[in-house]
Amino acid sequence: MSFDAWFGQAEDDLNASKVLLAGGHPSQAIWLATQASEKAHKALLFALGLKITDETFKKGFGHKVGVLVASLPDELQAPVDTAMAGAVSALDNVQDQCRYPAIRGAVLIAPFKNVAFGEAQARDFVEKAASLLTWCQDRARRARVAVDAMKP
Repeated sequence: MSFDAWFGQAEDDLNASKVLLAGGHPSQAIWLATQASEKAHKALLFALGLKITDETFKKGFGHKVGVLVASLPDELQAPVDTAMAGAVSALDNVQDQCRYPAIRGAVLIAPFKNVAFGEAQARDFVEKAASLLTWCQDRARRARVAVDAMKP
């Protein structure tokens, strides 16, 4: 599968998260923002020319972006951007909270009713995902130059 397809889906997920945010669905907006970040990082791995199957991406790596980042060569992470590292950590930490019901006290609360996910917080997560998408696209351009240079 082409890395362009993964980036295209990441962009679509990010756009959908903005629509959900505008429609008053902050937890769903956050979830799609985390999905956009995940798919952008998977696109970056494809851009490196790695022979990884869709099945590996879908099951082997899971949804945690931190696992994907750890798979990237150090050279693609230079210079280290603490804001991007913080965005990855924040999105990984909130991912399950906005996706699955959770027990709060003695009550099971669905994410869409979780008052912890307000509009301002959701907007922050959507912006983090947008920054990570741009970061991945920049790294993919750099990676493609290196991959293309290796062709006979």
